[in-house]
Amino acid sequence: KGQSLDELWAGLSYAWQRLNSGGAAKKEAAKYSQAGFIRVVELTHGSNGWHIHIHILRFLNEAPTKDEVATWAEAQFLRWSAALTQSGLATPMRNAQDFKLTRNAEDLAKYLTKQANYGGKLSKELTSSETKQAKRGGRKPFEILDDYIAEPSGESKALWLEYEAASKGKKQT
Repeated sequence: KGQSLDELWAGLSYAWQRLNSGGAAKKEAAKYSQAGFIRVVELTHGSNGWHIHIHILRFLNEAPTKDEVATWAEAQFLRWSAALTQSGLATPMRNAQDFKLTRNAEDLAKYLTKQANYGGKLSKELTSSETKQAKRGGRKPFEILDDYIAEPSGESKALWLEYEAASKGKKQT
């Protein structure tokens, strides 16, 4: 609460870079045979201010064991958390990381082709962030824009202009 979107986005970008570069990240990518990933940045604004986070879909050539998944999830969280605090942000809550393994290639293929009746929540997280509804009264950027257009002198104007400035040149997908 009270942090600018620019400050939060800078911290998120730094943490993402730290999560995916360096010796530890390279060793993990090799150990878990990561072939690639898709990353989507999502943000909302609500009573606690801006909320920015990342959804990541990692593609692996081999399925890790349950123990390996738990070990990798913990290592990722520790690097992510350290990077956020190094950038001046608060330590994230451990339950904010949702690290799951999907082994069903057919469902993944249907999700990637965006067939509406497949993929469920995961497909919406990665492919429909602009149309998802924010939780607990929060608003997505284009909802803020709608409100700004409807009431050009209200709070939404400042929020939209902040979003516009902070997101310029940033990759969200």
